Amino acid sequence: NGQTRLILTPVVPLQAGTVYTVTVAGVQDLSGNALAAATTTTFTTGPGADLTRAVVTMVSPANGATGVLTSAPIQVQFSKRVDPLTVTAGTLRVFPSGGNLVAGTIVVSADGQSATFTPNGLLVTSTTYIVQATSGITDMEGQGLQFFQSGFTTGLQ
Repeated sequence: NGQTRLILTPVVPLQAGTVYTVTVAGVQDLSGNALAAATTTTFTTGPGADLTRAVVTMVSPANGATGVLTSAPIQVQFSKRVDPLTVTAGTLRVFPSGGNLVAGTIVVSADGQSATFTPNGLLVTSTTYIVQATSGITDMEGQGLQFFQSGFTTGLQ
């Protein structure tokens, strides 16, 4: 930046919630002119970095459920808010065991902590379905969801 900016990069991460003071003194330009007076500034770091990945905390129908209605929507709940733009047919998948993906609509809740998949049509009776939520679903910090898989079997209705 025309040699008018000083960038300080910490060697180790700064402590969360801590006041830091930076003082710049004795700096000279290329001609040898010194900074007229020391400059001091302070700042406070925010809360610590969130390094915890989101996980699926609940799925409905429950894992191993049987006799599930063929019209039942599938819902997953997350441990923390996820980026709704990352919850897609490619990252929240429903398919019969050994079969192709089920087409449907995905709606993420306003708080970003759950998603509901509604199939475009009825599911096939007496069939085991797999529900997967992949690491392509990210939280608001950009961390991928811990992979999740569950299964249920539809009833005769």
